[in-house]
Amino acid sequence: PGVGLIWCDAHSDAMTPEFSVNGFFEGMPVSTIAGHCWNAWAARIPGFHTLPEERIITVGYHEVYQEGERGKEYHGRAMGTVVDPPVIEKLGFEAGLTAALDLLSARTDRVYVHFDADVIDADILMANGHAARGGLTPEQLRLAWRLIAERFSIEAFAMASWDPTLDPRGLDVLVPLVQDGVEVFSRANAAGPRSASR
Repeated sequence: PGVGLIWCDAHSDAMTPEFSVNGFFEGMPVSTIAGHCWNAWAARIPGFHTLPEERIITVGYHEVYQEGERGKEYHGRAMGTVVDPPVIEKLGFEAGLTAALDLLSARTDRVYVHFDADVIDADILMANGHAARGGLTPEQLRLAWRLIAERFSIEAFAMASWDPTLDPRGLDVLVPLVQDGVEVFSRANAAGPRSASR
C-alpha cells in the first residue's frame, strides 16, 4: 500500500478486455494494477493492492503517435501523469519528467520502476516486434534513473520485453542501461528514505 508506479514503455499497457481488439493480456497490466479490469483475478494475488491513477506515471507512450496503421491502432489511454511525445516536445524531456515526478513525490516516497525495452527509439534498438520510432534514448533513460533516485526509494526495478533475436545491438544498449539503473537505485536506497508527504 502507498507505493507508486513509473511505467516506461512504448505503449500504455492499459487496455481492458472490453476495448482490446486482440485480447492480448500483456497489454493490460497497468489497467489491472489501477483496478480497471481483472479485479476478481487480481484479488486472489497475495498482497495485491490497486494503485490510484494519481500514483502512476506513464513515460514514453510513443507508438500511438507513429504514422501509419500501427499508430492508428487503439492502445488504451495512458494512465496517470503522462510524459509522452507532446509533453516532451512542449517542455523537454527533463522538465516534463521532473514535473511528473514532483507530483508523484507529494503522494509517495516509494516506487516500482518498470522499464520495457521498447521505450527506446527503434532506430537505436529494435527491442522487440512492437518497437517504434520516436522513443527515448539511453541517455534520456539514464537521466530518468537519476531523477527518480533523487526522490524515491525503489521497491523494485524490472526490465521486460527484449527479443534478442531482432537486433544485435541489444546487449550493447541494454546491459549498460540496466546496470546503470541498478547502481543508481541501489546507491539511492542505501542513502536512506526520501522525505515526502503522502
